[in-house]
Amino acid sequence: MKKEYTISNEKFLEAKSLITENGGTIYPDGRFEIQGVKGKFNYENGILEVWITDKPWLASWGMIEDKLDEFFD
Repeated sequence: MKKEYTISNEKFLEAKSLITENGGTIYPDGRFEIQGVKGKFNYENGILEVWITDKPWLASWGMIEDKLDEFFD
């Protein structure tokens, strides 16, 4: 699943902080994982692209998409 958001640098830094504060990991190559959700991201010129590549089997793709939209929209 791929999502794209137009966000400020401050919102991007907030998102990164929340991942690590909640036990997640961000790797130098742009990959991340938190609570069984794995993906990658690219942030350039105010555009954040997020690809979710794996998820816990109990979480639906719609649930993950809703959480992303809730935070970034």
